[in-house]
Amino acid sequence: MTTLLPLPDTGQPKRVILDIAFEERGLAGYEFDRDAEEVTMALRRLNVMMGQWPWSLVPFDRPTRGQGRPEDPSGLPDNAIQAVAMHLASLLRIGEPLTAEQKANAVTARKTLFSEYVTPTVPRVEIPAHEPRGVSDRRWWWR
Repeated sequence: MTTLLPLPDTGQPKRVILDIAFEERGLAGYEFDRDAEEVTMALRRLNVMMGQWPWSLVPFDRPTRGQGRPEDPSGLPDNAIQAVAMHLASLLRIGEPLTAEQKANAVTARKTLFSEYVTPTVPRVEIPAHEPRGVSDRRWWWR
C-alpha cells in the first residue's frame, strides 16, 4: 500500500513577487489595473530569469509545465524575495521607468543575495619545497 505524504508549500506565492515588481514599476496593486496578459508575461519572465545563471543558484520551484500559476509557491527564501522582485521589475517594460534610486536598491539587493549563494570556494594548494616557483623566485635551488 502506497502512502502519499503532502509536501508543504515553501516560500511566498509567486504573486507576491509579481506584486512587488509591478509596484516598483508604478502600477498599483489592484487587479483591475493589470491585464491577465501582463501577469502571464511577468510570470514567464520570472521563470526564465530564475533558470539563468546566477539566479539558478537560488532555490526556486520551477513549474513542471507551462508557466505555472501566480498562486504557486515560489520556494524562495524570504531574504531573496526583494532581490528577485527588483530584478524582475527591471526586466519588465510596462509602467514607469525605474528611478536611479530604485536601480541602486536593486543592485544592492542583488549583491547581498549573491554574496550568500555565489561565494567562491577556492581550494588551497600547498606547493612542495622542492618545486621551482618560476623565474622571479631566484632562491628555489637552496630550499
